[in-house]
Amino acid sequence: MKKSVIFLFVILVLTQCVSATVEFDELKTQYNIGDEIDIFGTIKADEDFSGYLQTSFICDSQKYNLQAISLDLNEDEEIYLFELNLPNVIVSSSLKGLCWLEIDLLTSGVSVDNGRSSNFEVSSALNGKFSLNEYDLQLGETLKISGTVSQLDGDAINGNAELYFANEDGEEYLVGIMEIIDGEIDYSYELLSGYAGDYNVNVIVRDSFGNKQIFENIEKFSVESELYVFVNTNVNTVLPGEHINVYGNVKTITKDYVDTGSIEIRLDGDLFSAELSDSQYTYDLWTNNNIETGEHEIKVTAKDSYGNEGSTTTRLRVTALASEVSNIIPIDAAIPGEEIAITVNLYDQTGEFMDEGNILMKISDSNGRTAAEKYMYPGEEFLFMIPEYSEPGDWSIESVYDGELRLEDEDVIQVGMIKNLDYSVTNGILSIVNTGNVRYTDDIEIEIEGEDGNYIVKKTRNLDPGESLEVDLNEEIPTGIYSLIFPTGMGVTDLNEVNVDNGKERTGVGWIYTLVALLFLVGLSYMLYAKVSPRGKTSNEEENHFIESSAMFKNKKDKPKEKIRLYDPNKKTNKKPSLTFENKEKSIADFKKRTLAEIKRVEAMSNRKAGRAAVKSGKLGYVIGKTADGKVGVPSPGKHTQKAEGNFFNLFE
Repeated sequence: MKKSVIFLFVILVLTQCVSATVEFDELKTQYNIGDEIDIFGTIKADEDFSGYLQTSFICDSQKYNLQAISLDLNEDEEIYLFELNLPNVIVSSSLKGLCWLEIDLLTSGVSVDNGRSSNFEVSSALNGKFSLNEYDLQLGETLKISGTVSQLDGDAINGNAELYFANEDGEEYLVGIMEIIDGEIDYSYELLSGYAGDYNVNVIVRDSFGNKQIFENIEKFSVESELYVFVNTNVNTVLPGEHINVYGNVKTITKDYVDTGSIEIRLDGDLFSAELSDSQYTYDLWTNNNIETGEHEIKVTAKDSYGNEGSTTTRLRVTALASEVSNIIPIDAAIPGEEIAITVNLYDQTGEFMDEGNILMKISDSNGRTAAEKYMYPGEEFLFMIPEYSEPGDWSIESVYDGELRLEDEDVIQVGMIKNLDYSVTNGILSIVNTGNVRYTDDIEIEIEGEDGNYIVKKTRNLDPGESLEVDLNEEIPTGIYSLIFPTGMGVTDLNEVNVDNGKERTGVGWIYTLVALLFLVGLSYMLYAKVSPRGKTSNEEENHFIESSAMFKNKKDKPKEKIRLYDPNKKTNKKPSLTFENKEKSIADFKKRTLAEIKRVEAMSNRKAGRAAVKSGKLGYVIGKTADGKVGVPSPGKHTQKAEGNFFNLFE
């Protein structure tokens, strides 16, 4: 304890005795990591000094001692610090913040005097300057970055720098590492891909000592991906199915050429491809045959290998092309005197109705002769009446449009056959006119009924359509009032209360017809029910000359009970039969035929009377044409041709 007190006392005495002044020259205010601090200043001893000089680095209350050196000074001796072999003062990465240097004069390890430098800051910051060669770039172009980086004291550094691009949304992309040699940066970056937009340039610099500096938003540039596309066409108006030449050029926003790329051409949803070479393109485009009429847009899109893209449009007008002409006819069959409404429509390549055009419509009869011809516009209606007496058969209606294409449409209507006679009486003159459209070749048999008698006037003459025949009733029948029954072609009609004022004289021949009829009936009864056999024959001889007619009947019930004897001319006999038949069957057949003919004549007369027409002028006839099932025939009888009902017996039942 005593020794310690004595030692402290000695130190205190020595401290009070030794006196020296340490002064520092002014230091820089900032130092980087790795910087060497040059110490300038003086030490002046007031008394002799022999001991050590201790240099210390103090930062943020932390003291870092450097190696001490021995120092001997005589009284009043002054020495410059740079003359001393002081250790190098290098700023390490552990020294940061506000710092200063201290020098202590040590005697027996105790500081007897000291000095302090001015304050300075130890920082890892660096200084830098940067620039870009372009501020508006296209994808595929090269961005050049140049600059210098130095320490705070201006000394160039060696190290590297990280290059970042940050978009408008704050997203940052590392695009490269730049090398820094002697403080110089010279870096090129090719914008091969990415997105168009505005970008900020950020750089993080590090030197070899560990200094680091983040340079944010040092520059700003824009990246464009758009291409300028120019388009032309050789024509502005085309017809469906024609082709156009689409051509043009492509440039970047900086008006530079685009070496290679692809071209897409769109028209109404159809896509066509072409090549881009030396900023030029050309393509022959064929339009569809059914492309719609009107304005169409052609869109051209250009793309290069870097992702740049641009497009432009142009307009193309398609002219309507008449592609179909169509007859609109509501019926397919008609008769003379009937009116037909005919409409002709014109359609373009898409089937749309066209309201412009000149269409030639031609109607030809069944013999090919022109019945009508007219130029019509689309949608126009033409009313055509089939002329009177027109020949029956297939009539053609043909429409022709002569435009870019020759268009034709043909339809056929069937003109039906009319067989009809028209009758009228004036002053006793009966006029018969063929109002049909075919030649009338049947015999004209007119039945005339009067109070004093009935008459038949028969005329044989062919009447062409429109041809007439006159019959003077005054020369045919006596004076009186009559009803006339006429044939009309396929039926009958009548005229009532026809006055014949100057008829021929009456003759009394009615009783002759009555007598003939009575004789005919007597003979008929005799032949049917009398037994006929030659006289003077034995029963055996008669049997040998009988011809049994039972073979004519299949059933025994049908065999006749009587046999008719026939005369044999080859057999000699003195007596001839009173009535002979060479062939019984032949005679019966002949008689049957004549009797049936008479019955049919009576029945026909009854039918004609029952089917008289109520039209006094006497117009009635039949039209031969197509029936509902498409067959050619005669319509069912009308009210003027109804068959009369009557009770008739069959003579041979």
